[in-house]
Amino acid sequence: MDLNNYAANVTNSFALPDSCLKIKELNEDDRSTADDLAAVIGLDPSLSAKLLKLANSALFRFPAQISTISKAVNVIGGEAIYNLAMMEATRSVFSQFGSSTVDLRYFWKHSVYSGLIAKNLAKSMKVRGSERFFLIGLLHNLGLLAVAALSPEKVKACEKLSEEQLPWERQNEILGFSYSQCTSKILHNWQLPSQLYVPIEMFTDIQQCLDDDDSALLRIASLSAHYHLTDSDRNVPDYFDITLIRTIGAEYDDIIDCIKFADMESQSILGLMNPDLF
Repeated sequence: MDLNNYAANVTNSFALPDSCLKIKELNEDDRSTADDLAAVIGLDPSLSAKLLKLANSALFRFPAQISTISKAVNVIGGEAIYNLAMMEATRSVFSQFGSSTVDLRYFWKHSVYSGLIAKNLAKSMKVRGSERFFLIGLLHNLGLLAVAALSPEKVKACEKLSEEQLPWERQNEILGFSYSQCTSKILHNWQLPSQLYVPIEMFTDIQQCLDDDDSALLRIASLSAHYHLTDSDRNVPDYFDITLIRTIGAEYDDIIDCIKFADMESQSILGLMNPDLF
């Protein structure tokens, strides 16, 4: 079975909510207003409640309480609102494609840590649209669930890493592609913006990362989350080439600071997005 089969199983089984598609259309329409966005969100009570919780969470850290959708739109902005809607859709995908083969607690923690580290590293590096990096980090390993749903034995084989082997190197050995490449295909099939799925497709290639800051940032965030959660005996920066880190204008201390932030804020985000596990 190839990458396209795994991706098609997810995209055929789960359609993005109409609200996500409509918000995307409004963001791309110069004539749309904040009231237009609020009206779309207001039609979905469940989404409205989740968006308000997320808007008031540690993810955004606004000093004042956001109590209405219209205020959330005005304060957060259309792009962040779209990202929040996609986060809620992502939660549904993760729940629908959960597998007994996958350690879902670790999967969620790695996804959320990757998102928090990526978002805050992007913010500290003054990358434009830094909010989207939480969504990129959160989504980037969705391909794992796509493969686990159809080929759980291959997921088990992918977990058996040799010493110093990166996760996606083993995935390519077993599958012929990485989980992130499968994720990128799923997001492309959903017609999401390329700025979300292109870094996910490229970040496993070190040469691409040296030429593209978004991909480099995601690679650093994903590896930081992985090693921080699985190998407490070593400092996370030991796993990185200083050239890669300095490609985005960062230093080791910036990564450590972002990991500390993720440690402090991840539990509230995890509990909000998946209360059954956290």
